[in-house]
Parts: sequence; C-alpha cells; structure tokens
Amino acid sequence: MSKHFSYRCPNCESQLELTGGPGGMNGSATWMRCDKCNKAVSISVYDEILEDIRLAYGTWDKIGEVLPDALENCKCGGKYLATEPARCPKCRAEIKKEDFLNQTGVPAISGIFSNGMVPAKWKTLCSFCGKEDKTVQLVHNHPWVFACSGCRNGEV
Repeated sequence: MSKHFSYRCPNCESQLELTGGPGGMNGSATWMRCDKCNKAVSISVYDEILEDIRLAYGTWDKIGEVLPDALENCKCGGKYLATEPARCPKCRAEIKKEDFLNQTGVPAISGIFSNGMVPAKWKTLCSFCGKEDKTVQLVHNHPWVFACSGCRNGEV
C-alpha cells in the first residue's frame, strides 16, 4: 500500500507530495525512474518478458543494467534506469536519504516517487526486420534481441 509524504526540497524550497510503498527489485513489482523527468515505470515481477530476462541474466543487478534497452522510452524522451535516484521534479536535485529521514522520520527512500508512476511498455520492434509487431518475443539465447512472428518462422 502506498503512503504519501510531504517533503520540502532543500535546494529549491518546493513543497513536494511524494508517494512511496513496496516494490523495487524485491516486491511484487520492480520499478525504474526516468533519467530526465523522474517518472517511474512499474513492471510486475510476474511479467513474462521480465521472467525471460531474469532467466537469461540471473541477478537483479544485471537485470537492472539491461532492462532499459527492452523498455520503450519515457514520453519525455528519457530512458528508465534502475540506478536513477528520486529527484525533485522542479529542480532535479537528488532527494537524499538524510534529508528525507529528517523531514519524515522514514529511513528508506528507494521506493519514493516524485513524479508519478506509469506501467511498463516493452519495445515492439523486431530486431531483424525493424517491423513494429505487437507479437515480438525475446529470443532466449540472445537477450535484447526481439523477433516478430515472421522472423521467428523464417519468413523474412
């Protein structure tokens, strides 16, 4: 369940309403933040493509490194990154753990979101022919290589 926190950015003095809750690489969903606007993307840990990626790479650290290449970019043009910290949406200053703890009394901020969250959208372009196809599938022996039904069946 999400909680809401009031937080004043020490850099620009903006009053922010932050949302936080379970998730990260150990809850029922994994999430990453946009490197431009800080909007978060949520991916269910039960997602079939995420499961294929987990089987191919094994560790959550490695998965976090390669996920940005499988996701569509944010609407603002930024990439979703597992390493992007929570930031003030006004001035882009990082929301530091010490500041967050001092203002809210809550010690952890990894699951804090400053600019909302959207569901993940996987890329739908075939790596072989470039065709947009909603049926693209991850090629198991080659992570981040997606094949449309035609290329999977040798039609192209």
